[in-house]
Amino acid sequence: MKNSVIFASTILATTHQNNALCRVFYRSQFFTKDNTLLRPLSDAHLGSFLIFKGDE
Repeated sequence: MKNSVIFASTILATTHQNNALCRVFYRSQFFTKDNTLLRPLSDAHLGSFLIFKGDE
């Protein structure tokens, strides 16, 4: 299954919720939900993610 980038977003860890979210992504390195793959751009930018949508 190919992954195509459909959206790129930068999430700033300015709140406790966002900070916790960044930690979750840092530990798992990826998160899959509803055929959507979220991956951090780099360990140095935990708030930056590329969102991939699986091609069906």
